[in-house]
Amino acid sequence: MRAAVLASSLILALSSVAHGDDPPMRGRPEVIHLEEPAPPVVRPKVKRYHRKLPPYSDAAILSDVWTRAWMLIEIDEHGTVTRLKSLKAPGHDLDDIAIREAFGLHFEPARDAFGKPMRVWIVWGFEWPANSWLVATTGLSTAMPDDVGFPPRPAWLNIPCRGDGPMRLGSALYKGYRDCSKPDTSRLDALPWIQRPTR
Repeated sequence: MRAAVLASSLILALSSVAHGDDPPMRGRPEVIHLEEPAPPVVRPKVKRYHRKLPPYSDAAILSDVWTRAWMLIEIDEHGTVTRLKSLKAPGHDLDDIAIREAFGLHFEPARDAFGKPMRVWIVWGFEWPANSWLVATTGLSTAMPDDVGFPPRPAWLNIPCRGDGPMRLGSALYKGYRDCSKPDTSRLDALPWIQRPTR
């Protein structure tokens, strides 16, 4: 009986929402009903992801805009992205590319307090710098530039966010703005799930 009470209190400590029998019965251990799983102790970690950028669409190259995609992705016990919700579409014919890239991610799965793999949701983003800036900075349009200066800082740090001021007509590299948007989770429940395509 002592082991059952210890296990119940351990689960209760790890869970975020729980409630017990009302009222507890005398002489019997209280039953704990878990409403949500405990958060992972070990967060999922992406495999084989470097500074490589997702492919550009022709529309994104021609419009030369800096844009970003945000999505909620579900990662299963094997580290596979099983479904997602689009929190912010990048536009410029990049929406399908963002979805395809998200389903192509592979993770080391999240783990609970006992080391057991668990299913989790995380917010993930993709960014497409303006093609002209990227080519002028790196000579390519496939990877983010290395950090610059000392202490090291991102090469794009001097480009202001959209809505941060007047047009940058004096810039030699890029006259536009970065997309510094953050994920909007306020309508999360209303957004549809996009399932992993079957092969």
